[in-house]
Amino acid sequence: MATLVLAAVLLVLAAGAGAAAVIFTVRLRRVLRYQTSTLKHIAEQVSSSRLDARLVEIVQQLRELTKTLDDAFKHSPSQPSRAGSGTPSDVILGALDTYEKLDQNWGSIYDPSGRQETGCKIDGDRKRTAVIVVVGQSNAANHGAGRYAASRRVDNFNVYDGKCYRATDPLLGASGDGGNFATRLGDKLIDAGLFDRVILAPIAMGGTTVEQWAEEGMFNRRIPVLIRRLFDAGLSADFILWQQGEGNQGMGDVDGRQYRKNLLEVIRTFRRFGATAPFFVSLTTLCGGPHANAENIRAGQRGVVNPLAGIYQGPDTDTIGVEHRWDKCHFDETGLDMAASLWVRVIADFQRSVQPTHTAASR
Repeated sequence: MATLVLAAVLLVLAAGAGAAAVIFTVRLRRVLRYQTSTLKHIAEQVSSSRLDARLVEIVQQLRELTKTLDDAFKHSPSQPSRAGSGTPSDVILGALDTYEKLDQNWGSIYDPSGRQETGCKIDGDRKRTAVIVVVGQSNAANHGAGRYAASRRVDNFNVYDGKCYRATDPLLGASGDGGNFATRLGDKLIDAGLFDRVILAPIAMGGTTVEQWAEEGMFNRRIPVLIRRLFDAGLSADFILWQQGEGNQGMGDVDGRQYRKNLLEVIRTFRRFGATAPFFVSLTTLCGGPHANAENIRAGQRGVVNPLAGIYQGPDTDTIGVEHRWDKCHFDETGLDMAASLWVRVIADFQRSVQPTHTAASR
């Protein structure tokens, strides 16, 4: 019996190296819990004084195995590890990764016609370039009023073709045809002296809920595809910005537990494929007036924060009032600039907190 259970443990550990680790572990967990309980009962009931040396050895092995299983359960996939369990090369791109499949008729920007291709290769000190992934819904996409063209060395990585272009609104990869706070963010980070170059990799889609980005969600696949195409271009994320919450109702979601669960699945998707960059979660609910269940959503957003797992609190975008939103929901030009400044402050504070030990990703 010990051999069978040990084999099961080895299978779990082996599955942890691949993309199916979480599903495999969840399905096997009930069996292992039962087996653990059984082994504990046997170990506690049998007196070693009545057994020969060989049986004593077996019982001791069972006790050690029980401890191993208990330790494994303490590291449940409900909280993603910053280290992750795989690499970008684990993502296999195929027929389902076309624009049509990834966009789901959402109308995101993909055509680079008329844009200046810059090349993605990073020259010089890698730490002086920031690769920033932006994910969420409309206020993280191109739904702001007032387009903006970056004046500094800010590039736009296009998830659909894996190339880099000069950053100008609307950004390639996100939905909407208006302005994006991230374009301004790039200039501000460089003006602040934090970086010499910024590469933006936006995949946000307007009107989406956290469930649509979670495991089994219709937009979850956009995450591993972005990770793989960044990898193929010689890049990896340095910061992941999550700005979403307006689209979730939050009704009955006491303490934001359901929101937290889904957002952890989003984070786990990044980690599963080797995207270990710090993940920042904004406090975001405001759209058209106060959110009826804002505290539930905000509790869920705060609830995922765990610096040990590389998850940090982002800015409170609800502080940008409706007077800075062209339709009382989406940012106007002033609102876009305010959002960019809030994110600059968060990233600058993070950089100061980790200096001089922090180093950017190696790719």
